[in-house]
Amino acid sequence: MDPRPYLDYLDKEMAIMGLLSAFCVAVAALTVQQVAGADDGGLKFLWDHEQSQLELGLGSLIVGALFFYRQRSHLAWLYGQLCLLQSKDAPPGALEAKMDEADAWLSWTYYRTGFVAVSLAFAQIGIALFHSPTHAEPGTLHPPGYFWLLPALAILFAVLQWHIMHRYKGDHPWSEWGTELSAPFTGIVKRFHASLTRRCNGC
Repeated sequence: MDPRPYLDYLDKEMAIMGLLSAFCVAVAALTVQQVAGADDGGLKFLWDHEQSQLELGLGSLIVGALFFYRQRSHLAWLYGQLCLLQSKDAPPGALEAKMDEADAWLSWTYYRTGFVAVSLAFAQIGIALFHSPTHAEPGTLHPPGYFWLLPALAILFAVLQWHIMHRYKGDHPWSEWGTELSAPFTGIVKRFHASLTRRCNGC
Protein backbone atom coordinates (compact mmCIF):
# COMPACT_ATOMS: atom_id res chain seq x y z
CA MET A 1 0.00 0.00 0.00
CA ASP A 2 1.32 3.41 -1.00
CA PRO A 3 1.22 5.68 2.07
CA ARG A 4 1.88 8.91 0.17
CA PRO A 5 -1.79 9.98 -0.14
CA TYR A 6 -2.25 9.43 3.58
CA LEU A 7 0.97 11.32 4.32
CA ASP A 8 -0.41 14.26 2.33
CA TYR A 9 -3.59 14.02 4.37
CA LEU A 10 -1.67 14.05 7.65
CA ASP A 11 0.36 17.03 6.44
CA LYS A 12 -2.85 19.00 5.78
CA GLU A 13 -4.29 18.00 9.14
CA MET A 14 -1.13 19.19 10.89
CA ALA A 15 -1.50 22.55 9.15
CA ILE A 16 -5.14 22.74 10.28
CA MET A 17 -4.17 21.94 13.88
CA GLY A 18 -1.58 24.71 13.77
CA LEU A 19 -4.17 27.18 12.46
CA LEU A 20 -6.68 26.19 15.15
CA SER A 21 -4.07 26.60 17.86
CA ALA A 22 -3.03 30.01 16.52
CA PHE A 23 -6.67 31.09 16.22
CA CYS A 24 -7.37 30.27 19.88
CA VAL A 25 -4.32 32.20 21.08
CA ALA A 26 -5.13 35.16 18.80
CA VAL A 27 -8.75 35.40 20.02
CA ALA A 28 -7.64 35.22 23.65
CA ALA A 29 -4.95 37.88 23.14
CA LEU A 30 -7.31 40.20 21.23
CA THR A 31 -9.99 39.86 23.92
CA VAL A 32 -7.52 40.70 26.68
CA GLN A 33 -6.21 43.67 24.71
CA GLN A 34 -9.63 45.11 23.87
CA VAL A 35 -11.64 44.26 26.99
CA ALA A 36 -9.22 44.00 29.90
CA GLY A 37 -7.30 47.01 28.64
CA ALA A 38 -10.35 49.25 28.21
CA ASP A 39 -10.28 52.45 30.28
CA ASP A 40 -13.97 53.31 30.08
CA GLY A 41 -17.21 52.56 28.26
CA GLY A 42 -19.06 49.29 27.74
CA LEU A 43 -15.95 47.10 27.52
CA LYS A 44 -14.68 48.29 30.89
CA PHE A 45 -18.14 47.74 32.39
CA LEU A 46 -18.17 44.23 30.90
CA TRP A 47 -14.76 43.42 32.37
CA ASP A 48 -15.69 44.81 35.78
CA HIS A 49 -18.91 42.79 36.02
CA GLU A 50 -18.00 39.64 34.07
CA GLN A 51 -14.30 39.24 34.75
CA SER A 52 -14.65 35.71 36.15
CA GLN A 53 -16.68 34.51 33.15
CA LEU A 54 -14.26 36.09 30.71
CA GLU A 55 -11.19 34.74 32.48
CA LEU A 56 -12.65 31.25 32.42
CA GLY A 57 -13.46 31.60 28.73
CA LEU A 58 -10.00 32.90 27.88
CA GLY A 59 -8.37 30.16 29.93
CA SER A 60 -10.44 27.56 28.07
CA LEU A 61 -9.26 29.01 24.76
CA ILE A 62 -5.64 28.57 25.84
CA VAL A 63 -6.38 25.00 26.95
CA GLY A 64 -7.96 24.35 23.54
CA ALA A 65 -4.87 25.76 21.82
CA LEU A 66 -2.65 23.41 23.83
CA PHE A 67 -4.75 20.39 22.91
CA PHE A 68 -4.73 21.33 19.22
CA TYR A 69 -0.95 21.74 19.38
CA ARG A 70 -0.65 18.40 21.16
CA GLN A 71 -2.73 16.82 18.39
CA ARG A 72 -0.41 18.37 15.81
CA SER A 73 2.61 16.91 17.61
CA HIS A 74 0.98 13.48 17.68
CA LEU A 75 0.19 13.64 13.97
CA ALA A 76 3.78 14.70 13.28
CA TRP A 77 5.01 11.64 15.19
CA LEU A 78 2.70 9.38 13.19
CA TYR A 79 3.90 11.06 10.00
CA GLY A 80 7.50 10.35 10.95
CA GLN A 81 6.74 6.73 11.82
CA LEU A 82 5.08 6.17 8.47
CA CYS A 83 8.06 7.72 6.67
CA LEU A 84 10.48 5.50 8.59
CA LEU A 85 8.50 2.36 7.82
CA GLN A 86 8.40 3.34 4.17
CA SER A 87 12.14 4.02 3.96
CA LYS A 88 13.36 0.84 5.66
CA ASP A 89 12.72 -2.87 5.32
CA ALA A 90 9.63 -2.98 7.55
CA PRO A 91 7.98 -6.26 8.56
CA PRO A 92 4.99 -7.28 6.43
CA GLY A 93 1.86 -5.45 7.51
CA ALA A 94 3.70 -2.95 9.74
CA LEU A 95 2.98 0.00 7.44
CA GLU A 96 -0.71 -0.87 7.17
CA ALA A 97 -0.96 -1.32 10.95
CA LYS A 98 0.57 2.12 11.56
CA MET A 99 -1.83 3.68 9.05
CA ASP A 100 -4.74 2.03 10.85
CA GLU A 101 -3.42 3.45 14.13
CA ALA A 102 -3.22 6.92 12.63
CA ASP A 103 -6.78 6.63 11.33
CA ALA A 104 -8.26 5.29 14.59
CA TRP A 105 -10.50 7.52 16.74
CA LEU A 106 -8.05 7.13 19.60
CA SER A 107 -5.40 9.05 17.66
CA TRP A 108 -7.70 12.07 17.43
CA THR A 109 -8.68 12.38 21.10
CA TYR A 110 -6.62 15.55 21.64
CA TYR A 111 -8.41 17.21 18.73
CA ARG A 112 -11.85 16.33 20.10
CA THR A 113 -10.87 17.50 23.59
CA GLY A 114 -9.65 20.77 22.12
CA PHE A 115 -13.08 21.38 20.63
CA VAL A 116 -14.68 20.71 24.01
CA ALA A 117 -12.45 23.40 25.53
CA VAL A 118 -13.16 25.86 22.71
CA SER A 119 -16.91 25.21 22.98
CA LEU A 120 -16.73 25.95 26.70
CA ALA A 121 -14.73 29.12 25.99
CA PHE A 122 -17.25 30.57 23.56
CA ALA A 123 -20.14 29.56 25.83
CA GLN A 124 -18.57 31.43 28.75
CA ILE A 125 -17.74 34.47 26.62
CA GLY A 126 -21.28 34.39 25.22
CA ILE A 127 -22.73 34.37 28.74
CA ALA A 128 -20.57 37.35 29.62
CA LEU A 129 -21.63 39.28 26.51
CA PHE A 130 -25.36 38.59 26.42
CA HIS A 131 -26.15 38.36 30.12
CA SER A 132 -24.13 41.29 31.41
CA PRO A 133 -26.26 43.30 33.85
CA THR A 134 -27.24 46.87 33.20
CA HIS A 135 -26.92 47.56 36.89
CA ALA A 136 -25.31 45.65 39.74
CA GLU A 137 -22.21 45.61 41.77
CA PRO A 138 -19.23 43.88 40.15
CA GLY A 139 -19.26 40.12 40.57
CA THR A 140 -22.91 39.77 41.67
CA LEU A 141 -24.51 38.46 38.48
CA HIS A 142 -23.91 34.72 38.68
CA PRO A 143 -24.02 32.54 41.79
CA PRO A 144 -21.13 30.08 42.31
CA GLY A 145 -23.22 27.07 41.25
CA TYR A 146 -24.07 28.63 37.90
CA PHE A 147 -20.48 29.69 37.36
CA TRP A 148 -19.12 26.15 37.71
CA LEU A 149 -21.95 24.33 35.91
CA LEU A 150 -20.64 24.54 32.34
CA PRO A 151 -16.98 23.82 33.24
CA ALA A 152 -18.09 20.77 35.26
CA LEU A 153 -20.18 19.47 32.34
CA ALA A 154 -17.33 20.08 29.89
CA ILE A 155 -14.83 18.23 32.07
CA LEU A 156 -17.23 15.31 32.57
CA PHE A 157 -17.84 15.08 28.83
CA ALA A 158 -14.11 15.24 28.05
CA VAL A 159 -13.34 12.48 30.58
CA LEU A 160 -16.19 10.33 29.21
CA GLN A 161 -14.91 10.89 25.70
CA TRP A 162 -11.37 9.81 26.65
CA HIS A 163 -12.77 6.70 28.35
CA ILE A 164 -14.86 5.73 25.32
CA MET A 165 -12.07 6.34 22.80
CA HIS A 166 -9.61 4.26 24.85
CA ARG A 167 -12.00 1.39 25.53
CA TYR A 168 -13.83 0.98 22.23
CA LYS A 169 -11.52 0.61 19.24
CA GLY A 170 -14.11 0.24 16.47
CA ASP A 171 -15.29 2.74 13.90
CA HIS A 172 -18.30 3.73 16.01
CA PRO A 173 -17.11 3.96 19.64
CA TRP A 174 -20.09 5.99 20.86
CA SER A 175 -22.52 3.43 19.40
CA GLU A 176 -20.55 0.59 20.98
CA TRP A 177 -20.68 2.35 24.35
CA GLY A 178 -24.42 2.97 24.01
CA THR A 179 -25.03 -0.66 23.09
CA GLU A 180 -23.07 -1.91 26.10
CA LEU A 181 -24.75 0.60 28.39
CA SER A 182 -28.22 -0.43 27.28
CA ALA A 183 -27.51 -4.19 27.22
CA PRO A 184 -28.77 -4.91 30.79
CA PHE A 185 -31.98 -3.00 30.14
CA THR A 186 -32.45 -4.73 26.80
CA GLY A 187 -32.08 -8.10 28.54
CA ILE A 188 -34.68 -7.17 31.15
CA VAL A 189 -37.13 -6.07 28.45
CA LYS A 190 -36.59 -9.27 26.48
CA ARG A 191 -37.13 -11.46 29.55
CA PHE A 192 -40.24 -9.51 30.50
CA HIS A 193 -41.57 -9.84 26.95
CA ALA A 194 -40.86 -13.60 26.91
CA SER A 195 -42.55 -14.03 30.30
CA LEU A 196 -45.58 -12.03 29.16
CA THR A 197 -45.80 -14.07 25.95
CA ARG A 198 -45.77 -17.37 27.90
CA ARG A 199 -48.51 -16.15 30.21
CA CYS A 200 -50.63 -15.02 27.30
CA ASN A 201 -50.14 -18.34 25.54
CA GLY A 202 -51.19 -20.14 28.71
CA CYS A 203 -54.44 -18.21 28.94
